[in-house]
Amino acid sequence: DFGANNVKGNNRNTLHINAILLGSGVLTFEPSANNTAIGIGGTVTAYGIDATELTLIGADWSEVVFGRNDLTTAITVNAATWANNTRFLSNTGVITVSGAQDAGSNTLVFETNANPAINSTLAGSGGTLIFRPATPTGSTSIGLAGAAGTIGLTSAELDNISNGWGNIIFGIASQVGAINLNSYSNWRDPVSFIKSTSDTTNALNVDQAQAAASASDASFTFTGSSIVVDNNLTTEGGAITFNNPVAVTAATTTFNTKGGDLTFNSTLNGTSGGSAENVVLNAGSGNLNLVGLVGNTIPLGDLTLTADNLALGANLSGSGNVLIQPHTAGRSLGIGDTGDLNITLAEFARLLNGWAGITFSGNGGDSTMRVSGSLNPLDPLTFTTGSGGLVRLLSGLTLSDNASLTLNGPAALVGSISTNNQNININGPLQVHTHVTTIAAGTATLTTPGAISDGSGVDLILQADSIALGASISGDGNLTLRPDSLTTSIGLAGAAGGFNLSSAELDFLSDGWSSITIGRSDLSAGIDLNAYSSWAAPLFLVKSTSDTT
Repeated sequence: DFGANNVKGNNRNTLHINAILLGSGVLTFEPSANNTAIGIGGTVTAYGIDATELTLIGADWSEVVFGRNDLTTAITVNAATWANNTRFLSNTGVITVSGAQDAGSNTLVFETNANPAINSTLAGSGGTLIFRPATPTGSTSIGLAGAAGTIGLTSAELDNISNGWGNIIFGIASQVGAINLNSYSNWRDPVSFIKSTSDTTNALNVDQAQAAASASDASFTFTGSSIVVDNNLTTEGGAITFNNPVAVTAATTTFNTKGGDLTFNSTLNGTSGGSAENVVLNAGSGNLNLVGLVGNTIPLGDLTLTADNLALGANLSGSGNVLIQPHTAGRSLGIGDTGDLNITLAEFARLLNGWAGITFSGNGGDSTMRVSGSLNPLDPLTFTTGSGGLVRLLSGLTLSDNASLTLNGPAALVGSISTNNQNININGPLQVHTHVTTIAAGTATLTTPGAISDGSGVDLILQADSIALGASISGDGNLTLRPDSLTTSIGLAGAAGGFNLSSAELDFLSDGWSSITIGRSDLSAGIDLNAYSSWAAPLFLVKSTSDTT
């Protein structure tokens, strides 16, 4: 019994164990010469430990090591069951697994600067399996599923890693060499890919798609100074975590955890040159966490964020369209207000100016959306819900810069809406509840394919240089329709005018209004009216009293 001491069995040729070796330190079997081959398990003819001798190694060692870090000859590992944490160590000597290995709950490490041959199964029950360079600061790289790498495991060799490991690790925090991943879709346990976070010469390259096996608990964790993703990553509920900057290179890259957490702890960017890259982030019923800046150095194209829980911790930049939606169709949304999927005012402000559009959607379901507070949108804004849902604009909306507004589905408005001469599209029924409600699109177009209805006693003002009515406008207060520009002419019932309402559009002005006013007291342009006999309320046509032209 060696107690807590480290013990090394160093010999030129064979080493014989004839009694039980007990201890809690590190037990190392190391040939005295670095060109001596090592055999483990089975029948051993060179330096090594045969199957019977392996059974004499006590189970309390902190680690059992076979080899040395300058070993240039082979290590052959026959079938064995390991009672301790075990490490196979070589420089350029090839480590060959010729028989099934069972590490139980222990750690099994392949530490080498050569390409191991995994010709039989590697089994574990909650333990950790590690492949890493013996000289991390050297040129040793890792390539998986046929990708280039000094330590190169084929897809068949990866298949020999049995289901049941608590974690599988490729690389080490001090590794300088690249990690390259080709397509592999049979990951069955949590996997970590790790290299230096300070080295900037070699990247961690996800060159092809990675996917978890069906019904597995595989997760992916990526750590390295530069993580380049060129294809999709998919798990079956396991988490995907990026601890360092990520750059996507494909036209569209999808990250889908199907319910696991999806976390970017650092930046997420596109790639310089060509069209902007599109990114789809789907955490399903899990948490989508964007901790670092998105598109801060190279803006993205389209960005889709799908999750039942979302946290935006830093600014998002891009030139395409942003879609934010719950995974569970119909789940409620709160934008500056309460909801199952909640976006705070601070998070909304992190959607920086420059997007082609920002859409909040119920993902095909009848979501209730509560929108409140000073959002100050700067890009085109859309709210979409099903016919049984409701978009509740509780504080009105003032849209700046080039922000237009589109409402798809039923909506309710408290307050007024205005844009900076950008379109307003009301594509579903809209209820207005403020005593005097103004919906103003400036010099742009206000389109109402959806019906607008007033609460009792509400006065409604529709203001835009162009108004296209496509459904009923009803209420019992005073209705005003007017152009924004003082020089925009008005044509009614087929008469010419920049602000033009046809007879069919006038028919949408429902009976019940106390009055209908068309025009404005400071209008300097003309009002032309053709024959129309279906006015539903007292009509006032208004223009400047001082204009004589």
